[in-house]
Amino acid sequence: MIRAMGLTILGITVALGLAGVGPTPAFAQRDKADRLSQALAATDQRIEMAATQVHAAPHPEAELALARARGLQAQARELAVNGGPPRRAANLTLRARAQAEQAIAIVRGLPDADRVAGQLERTHAMLEQARARLAGCDEGSVRDLLREADDVQRRAESAAGEGRPLAALQLTFAARERGQEALRRCRVKDDVSERAGRALQSTDTLLARARDGGSATPPALLERAGSLQSQAREAYHAGRYPLALRLTTAAAALVRRAARLSDVH
Repeated sequence: MIRAMGLTILGITVALGLAGVGPTPAFAQRDKADRLSQALAATDQRIEMAATQVHAAPHPEAELALARARGLQAQARELAVNGGPPRRAANLTLRARAQAEQAIAIVRGLPDADRVAGQLERTHAMLEQARARLAGCDEGSVRDLLREADDVQRRAESAAGEGRPLAALQLTFAARERGQEALRRCRVKDDVSERAGRALQSTDTLLARARDGGSATPPALLERAGSLQSQAREAYHAGRYPLALRLTTAAAALVRRAARLSDVH
């Protein structure tokens, strides 16, 4: 959803530029400052929520995550106030928000953000491949199932963006089940080796695009994604297809997170 909004804004900007009435540098600077301000405010809210929950149910790891969140947010706000690099400030506040989410997850016993992102990416890849493999299937109910799966997956992504990780997991698993049922109805075997191979190719494409995206893309995340992708390829060549699939989808999730970070800048 965030990525789609970013593409829409980019399309409008390009169209204005072609018409000779593109946004002025001052306007672009104000827009960047507004987005950074919104990101800081959203992180403040999550830190406040985390502090309330950790106070009600103290936990050493949660307290440590909350302390890291406050420290990172303080650095982000100092940069914003003193006119530091907006990209750096945005990166810091998003890292602070992730730590606040981690503190909340520890207290609630909920899945962490990385696990949710990995599962969302895995379902996304599975549904994309299912649509390609079922293109020649004339069973009407299969098309309905795929539409339902896409709708449920969109709700899962929205839940993750709203800070509801358990709902996001439940919804993305439901979307995946619909995709698998569609494959069964058309008697298409869910070949994990083929899925892993396709997922590796998809992640390679994502990584290549991100690396060509310029300095706005956080290099640390791309480095981690590249390392995971290398491990995924090793697992694939060793015939460990389920492991390869998990690793490459985790790598893709990191690349998409990097894209979201660059959208904030």
